[in-house]
Amino acid sequence: MMRVWARACLVLCLCAPSRAADLKELQARLRDKEDRVRAQAVEELGREGSNEAFELVLECFKDPSSRVQDAAEAALALARSPSTVDLLVGKRGLGDSDAWTVRHALGAVARLEIPIEAEAFSAALAHKDAAARFAACHAIEQVASRKGFGGKHDKLAKSLERLVAKDPDLEVRAAALVAHARLVERSPADAARLVAEAPAPVACAALWLQAEDLRAGALPLLRAGLARKERSVRAACIDHLAALGTREAALALVDALVAESNPAELWRAADALEALSGIAFGDKLDLWKQWAANLPVDWKPGRKEPRKQERAGTGTAVIAGLPILSTRVAVLVDLSGSVWKERPDGTTPKQDLELELGRMLEGFRPTTRFLIVPFTEDPLALSKGLVEATPQAVAKAKADFAALKTSGKGDYWDAIERALADPEVDTLVVYGDGAPSGGRRWDVARMEHDYLARDRFRRVRLSAVLVGAGKALTERWTSWCEATGGQVQAVARR
Repeated sequence: MMRVWARACLVLCLCAPSRAADLKELQARLRDKEDRVRAQAVEELGREGSNEAFELVLECFKDPSSRVQDAAEAALALARSPSTVDLLVGKRGLGDSDAWTVRHALGAVARLEIPIEAEAFSAALAHKDAAARFAACHAIEQVASRKGFGGKHDKLAKSLERLVAKDPDLEVRAAALVAHARLVERSPADAARLVAEAPAPVACAALWLQAEDLRAGALPLLRAGLARKERSVRAACIDHLAALGTREAALALVDALVAESNPAELWRAADALEALSGIAFGDKLDLWKQWAANLPVDWKPGRKEPRKQERAGTGTAVIAGLPILSTRVAVLVDLSGSVWKERPDGTTPKQDLELELGRMLEGFRPTTRFLIVPFTEDPLALSKGLVEATPQAVAKAKADFAALKTSGKGDYWDAIERALADPEVDTLVVYGDGAPSGGRRWDVARMEHDYLARDRFRRVRLSAVLVGAGKALTERWTSWCEATGGQVQAVARR
């Protein structure tokens, strides 16, 4: 036994200098000028797994590159030591004054596989930044769903109740409602009142909880929600009915289709019906009403994908072959990278963009309200909000876009958040190579996660025209867009 113990001590003594040297080498790589090298070092430190390694990773939330910040968030989620978790929830993590540091720390905490104390979220829930408070609520929801809280959480439940009642940001209220329900393992008792009377994001949250927890039992509330004037509530009901997939849900979808005045939501209902029925009636109301009248009592869904690419024949605007089925649309255009690279014939991809955007603008209905957001490191919205597609507004948008000379890195996430700031927007269309190169989010999968968490309370379709994107990136964007009811149009680089 003494020999075994001595041999173990010898191994530890020999490994310690090597491990220290490895940490020193990784620390040096964190100062490399290439963000790819720094991100790889962060990933290796996460796998190394010591407190010393995670100390270094935590500092990377302040790295100027979003690629490194996202890598640090993923690496810290691997922590298994309570002392490392203490670092993550301390002043340099959840207690930091910088909103993005808090958001990254919350992303890591939400994915931890060890228990966490409820009071760790106190500072984040009180943060002055609404996005940080929203992220805190969503992290609590995730931790509670996997039963990851250690000890009592009565005070945390009270904090969430206060946010539901008084937070100035309605989407934070919605996120707090869902977090509270998951924490106390009970849906709100006044769900019917919330669906009927609460602000739209909170009503959407109540609908989401009822649909998740009750399934078919939520049908009366889903039908009630279809009568709300707010588009997002009706859209949420349509999505939940589509997921339910029963005969009664299909009949409710036909009623929604017939009553719907918003083109985007009319097509949301039509897409859902086509997917459930296997029948391509599109927006033909009479055909759907006839189908519903003859629906057998024992009907079962025959699911298939709706024919979204054929929507271009409905008189809507089109960009690069992608039909735009909305009259409240924001179009985000990536002006980074190779957009400015001159080709052998003297033209640039920017000129192609001008032509494509011009055709789309000219195809808008007079009733359409649109927002064009070109972006590099910063979003460069061509108007403060949605504007009507009058001939004058269309001509101005075309001229303003043609005059742009801005280049630089592409911050996709900030452009998306800028467009979502307008509550009227029901559809986003992204045009670019799909590869973020600037801003505070680099990982497209993480962008998808954050977007979908918020979209439960907004219901904004996201579609993308991807120019020259590789297979893996196209698949990532396809997953994201289709989860919102949108689609991806892949375009070869000319």
